[in-house]
Amino acid sequence: MTTSDAVRAWKCSAAHTEWMPEATDVSAFDPSTPLKERSIDVLELGRKWNWLHSAITPPLRDRGARHLYQPDESTIIFPDVQSFTQGMQDSKSVICVPGSITHPGKYGGFVALTQRYLETMAAGAIPVGVCPPDLRDLMGYNPVVEIDRTRPLMAFDHILDNLSTFAEVRERNRVAVELKADWSVRIEELRYACTA
Repeated sequence: MTTSDAVRAWKCSAAHTEWMPEATDVSAFDPSTPLKERSIDVLELGRKWNWLHSAITPPLRDRGARHLYQPDESTIIFPDVQSFTQGMQDSKSVICVPGSITHPGKYGGFVALTQRYLETMAAGAIPVGVCPPDLRDLMGYNPVVEIDRTRPLMAFDHILDNLSTFAEVRERNRVAVELKADWSVRIEELRYACTA
């Protein structure tokens, strides 16, 4: 199962369960473009955390930041894999929030690590939002710039005002996702789990 919450929920049954986190194809992304050369300041894809979206959109617009998001559910800003990959690589920061926060009725209490976190790290962008415990456990540290709910814009201001200081964060995240969350790693773990 891809969430440790689900594994814990199933432990009370007779079924044998293992946690096998999400993974991504790290080689699909080129993280080499420095943050200061990227044109998208804040990327918000898919599910919106409506509270956060409403809190940051006007002030980001006021500061002249490029905040790219789907204006409605029918508009797709990256219609194919190539434009998605390029968009991620052209982003300085990407909002990443578990579905259990954005849509608790749909996702229930399971706090899932989604591919978006891993894709963001592989693309060399900074994940901003809420770090799921599974991501912290997988990486051994928190790779997310956390949102302060009393001052939601602060995380974005900090990144956009200090892009050069995030070079080490980007590299640490990129190396961690390559070593711990690339599909080549996950497939080997699956093979081992199936033979153990």
